[in-house]
Amino acid sequence: MSSSLYLALRSGHEHTVSNLDDDAAAALRAKIVAHLEARESHPTLDLGDGTTVRTDAVVLARIHDEGPRTGFVGG
Repeated sequence: MSSSLYLALRSGHEHTVSNLDDDAAAALRAKIVAHLEARESHPTLDLGDGTTVRTDAVVLARIHDEGPRTGFVGG
């Protein structure tokens, strides 16, 4: 299955990295959390889609499942 990683930044901007496999999305999120916990000075992380983000600017990192969309709603 594929996932996307949604980031909300202190500046009010948002960024979504799409079409990641589940492990890659989880690994990126884990790297962001590790940078924040280490309290590094101006840590940056390449998101793999041509975007580099300062991890100390991230206020929310959430993984979304991009599973198959069937169009079927209800049960």
